[in-house]
Amino acid sequence: MYKLYLLDLKELNDDNTFLFFFNKLNKVQKEKVKEYSLRKKQNILLSEYLLYNYFFSNEEFFYNQYGKPYLKNKYFNISHADNYLLLGIADEEIGVDMQKITFKKNVEKLFSEEEQNLLKTAKEKMFTRYWVLKESYAKYLGVGISKKILQETIKKKDVYFYEYDDLNGYMIAVCLKNKYQKEKINYLTLNKLGEHDEK
Repeated sequence: MYKLYLLDLKELNDDNTFLFFFNKLNKVQKEKVKEYSLRKKQNILLSEYLLYNYFFSNEEFFYNQYGKPYLKNKYFNISHADNYLLLGIADEEIGVDMQKITFKKNVEKLFSEEEQNLLKTAKEKMFTRYWVLKESYAKYLGVGISKKILQETIKKKDVYFYEYDDLNGYMIAVCLKNKYQKEKINYLTLNKLGEHDEK
């Protein structure tokens, strides 16, 4: 079984809102957020910490050889797209990706020949679909996206993909080893995550 959670970060662009949730972090987390000078990066890391504190507050984190974090009895993966943050949680390795529907001319040439032929119709949607599938697969493996992964026909992999099409101009893919019922997306708010230290 897996769970998907989607968080909209737009509210963090407001200075007062940012400060309110920043003050809910512990000292180490605050220092890490302050290491970034770009507000967008700060918003992303702040929201990640809010998610970690809400879902995994008493858990010890482990890391694979590529730096992908996981927990003792639980696996998770995160993806960012503009003002959205997507979290996938499962009992096995999981990879998630979310992208705005778009077309990258130079990148599509790296796809498999079979996929390039299918891109001739509905270019933007098909390109984004293949991109999120390949990204979620790379993240499932715990490695970065590579030329090798881009060039392979993704649907021939020995994994299961769960796709969420055109969510207000975005696409999501989830990659898992086992087959499950497709889960709905759970929409989170910053206020909900901020309740953690007030319980």
